[in-house]
Amino acid sequence: MIGDVAGALHGSPVMLGARTLHVVPAETALGRVEQSTRRLDAKPIAEGTAQTQRWTLSTGGELHATLLPPGTRGYRDLARDAETMQIAPGTSVRVASLLDVIRIAKASPDAGARASVPALWATLEMHRRQAAEPTPART
Repeated sequence: MIGDVAGALHGSPVMLGARTLHVVPAETALGRVEQSTRRLDAKPIAEGTAQTQRWTLSTGGELHATLLPPGTRGYRDLARDAETMQIAPGTSVRVASLLDVIRIAKASPDAGARASVPALWATLEMHRRQAAEPTPART
């Protein structure tokens, strides 16, 4: 997972109004993404590209599957530092690292994605400060 939702899962104060979920499947897994969209009764959006396929979800949101997000070399590049996060009891997803989410946003042709970069950097700095804080001694 990449994009605003990935940033929000890392704690970035991003407003999630667009309702678009961005995923980066391995090239060999794109067929599984397409099967999942059929099970979800999602409708393909015609203006997809060779690198990005898009669907409208029955909930009104969109799913975008991108093989090569801006500034990356694709799934393997992002999987290296991805984190598994639990989003609901019994449900977890792989989320691109915050550094990778920043890298994608900085390289994006979308002005909205680039505008989120300062908030993403601030979130990363907050994580680094929290990691550097000494753990209170247990008594």
